[in-house]
Amino acid sequence: MSIIIFITIITNLNIIIFNFATFIIFTVRSFVRLYRSCNMILFIKFFRLFNCYLFIFT
Repeated sequence: MSIIIFITIITNLNIIIFNFATFIIFTVRSFVRLYRSCNMILFIKFFRLFNCYLFIFT
């Protein structure tokens, strides 16, 4: 009886750990995607600003 309870506890812990790991991976991926998109937007704005400065100075 105790062995069965032990096995069920281990399987439940494995499921919880697996769900937690997938959740962490998903959040990290979404954060990375958000960070990359923000960087792209900032880079495009900076590039446009730089082009405007070049246009003014030439």
